[in-house]
Amino acid sequence: MKEHDLIRKYLHGELSLKEEQIFNELLSSNPQFADEVELQSVYYADRSSNLKTELQALKPKVAETRSTSFNKIAVIAVLLCLLLVLGYLFQNQRSENNINYANIYLEETHPAPSVLMSGKDGDVLWMECIQLYNDKNYNQAIEFFDKAIDRGLHKQQSKLYIGLSFLYQTPPKLKKAISIFLELITSKSLYSEEANWYLALAKLEQSKKDECLKLLDEIIIKKSWNHQKAKTLKESLLQ
Repeated sequence: MKEHDLIRKYLHGELSLKEEQIFNELLSSNPQFADEVELQSVYYADRSSNLKTELQALKPKVAETRSTSFNKIAVIAVLLCLLLVLGYLFQNQRSENNINYANIYLEETHPAPSVLMSGKDGDVLWMECIQLYNDKNYNQAIEFFDKAIDRGLHKQQSKLYIGLSFLYQTPPKLKKAISIFLELITSKSLYSEEANWYLALAKLEQSKKDECLKLLDEIIIKKSWNHQKAKTLKESLLQ
């Protein structure tokens, strides 16, 4: 093995037992080898010391870089969370506002049907329907209006009031109300205009603003029942 390889292994502590024996023999018998070992040892020690100093100096920079990167990530994460929360609150506020607008018009209960005295047996049932509706006893009103339909009494009008009763319940049964209003509209009932207005309010209660606005536009263009209220409501929703 070459002498410089022995010196390198010695400096790195990699000598085998045989190599260590050869190294010691050369060190004691060869002055030039001994001088070279001394020179390389000084150089190696000085280089190791400088390298250690450089590494120590780099540590704060590395820590600072990591800290800065972490801080940036933390700030971005906080900002994203804040944006999500603000977006949720904004959307939630808009939904609440839409429902509030619908409730303003729903607080004004649709008038009960008129009492038509025909001298028939159904007059008593019809009066009971009207009384239950006026008393805001909507669950029973629905039941009695259903009986009126079965008896052939004011079928289309009874359907409208069943839909209204579902709408006025607490909480409202919007899907059932919407189904009845749509049935009245598609069948071109005499009460389709009223059904269209209350369908718009039911859609607004569901936070389906676009569908509500479409129905309001239809009411406004046709100047059908409650078209002035439809115009006012539309302006409020578009503010």
